Amino acid sequence: AAAASAAAAAATGATGAAAAAAATLADGWCWLDCQADTLPDNEGVVRTYECRPEVCRACAAENEVKEGFFLWGSLSDGRRGRPEGAQVEFLTSVTAGATGAAVKAHVAALPELAGVVPGQLLLLAEGVSLGDRDALAGAVADRRRAQLRWVKITGDILSADISSGSGATWVS
Repeated sequence: AAAASAAAAAATGATGAAAAAAATLADGWCWLDCQADTLPDNEGVVRTYECRPEVCRACAAENEVKEGFFLWGSLSDGRRGRPEGAQVEFLTSVTAGATGAAVKAHVAALPELAGVVPGQLLLLAEGVSLGDRDALAGAVADRRRAQLRWVKITGDILSADISSGSGATWVS
């Protein structure tokens, strides 16, 4: 990603703040542009703020989720053979009506979690336990970031599938 950012900045010939803006946009992020102007006769400073790129172009793009949540996650990987303290990070999106079970199935299917089954995941949405029958929208209703459609997912990847009916099934 850093190489893509540098390439984007170099391709535009931008320097300084403009280079940083080009790099940020290349990484898929939007940013808040702050400008400060001094009033005549040094009567003070006026600051203006503008979202870049325009929200309608970036956040409401055709290929983005219209009525759902963007999830960014960091899961502690407790599977056998993984280094102690290993983390798996991901960025994805789900529909607003997704239940905890649907979120687990979606996350387990991500390439970053190859070989993981939904029963190995214990998830928290914005620090709140996300049960299989819980609606994601309900679990994060009081959280500020959720109002912006971004939800932080944390939790654990277990060595065992705890959803199977006859007890834990170890997954390698």
